[in-house]
Amino acid sequence: MFQLNKTIVSEEILEKEFVCNLSACQGACCVDGDAGAPLDEEETKILAEIFPKVKPFLRPEGI
Repeated sequence: MFQLNKTIVSEEILEKEFVCNLSACQGACCVDGDAGAPLDEEETKILAEIFPKVKPFLRPEGI
């Protein structure tokens, strides 16, 4: 493990591809910031497609 700013990071991240398991952590391991989560192009397309359907359920600060 090593510290990067205020975040503790496993050295495994240098050797293995990280995959978020949101159902396990419920977002607890995400770091707050203004950049949002990193997305690949396919994920961006999916979010753009479903956004109109989920927008009514989002709080104003989430839009």
